[in-house]
Amino acid sequence: MTATDRLRGILAAHMTGIEIDALIADIQAETGKVTSTGGAITQPADFYQPGRTYSGPYGWRFRADTITTHPQDGERTALGWRYWADEWEPYACGEADWEIGQFASWTGSGEAGDR
Repeated sequence: MTATDRLRGILAAHMTGIEIDALIADIQAETGKVTSTGGAITQPADFYQPGRTYSGPYGWRFRADTITTHPQDGERTALGWRYWADEWEPYACGEADWEIGQFASWTGSGEAGDR
């Protein structure tokens, strides 16, 4: 019996078949994002990642919402929000910001109130 079959059996008393299928699809889409014990896998990133909030110097925070590229040279820019002086403001971080480590650490939440 596979893990998926065991999960279906456990959930059958609580969910419809369609709900179970949707949940299993979500879990399968996330495969590789967590370890078998539920811990997050840390994968090195080469640029800001949407959904993450980064900590910077002087109490700055930067929440990356999306990545865009320059139409001519393809340079990436992360668009999002910076928290500074008790306010969130629209902000953009480019590849040079990433390379100098302007925002050194990140959290996974990315919620507007995350600081």
